[in-house]
Amino acid sequence: EMPKAVRAARLRVQDVAGVVRLLSALHARYGGFAEATGQELKAEFLGMELDEANSTEQDVKAYYRRKRNLARLLADMIVAGLLRSPEPLFACVQHIYTEDAAIFKKRLRGGLRDQFY
Repeated sequence: EMPKAVRAARLRVQDVAGVVRLLSALHARYGGFAEATGQELKAEFLGMELDEANSTEQDVKAYYRRKRNLARLLADMIVAGLLRSPEPLFACVQHIYTEDAAIFKKRLRGGLRDQFY
């Protein structure tokens, strides 16, 4: 249940360091906790979708803010030694390269070059 709660949490960048410390303590107590959390965070990141047609600029900002915070949390978990494999973060980077690049190109064609987040 805890990995799913971490997945659902709405984190700010300032919260990431504290969350990593909390995850480290939980991992010390419960062996596979960090790996399960890493997989949950990866699933959340890959499952996020942006409805471009019905999205306001505020929705777009929130979408990318959420993705940035999830990627930051995964990266900090790797740096802290909680995740043995960088695979969850690599999957997220690959998703950014493929999925979000298509959104970026559409926005460039639409004349929104300065408004991409």
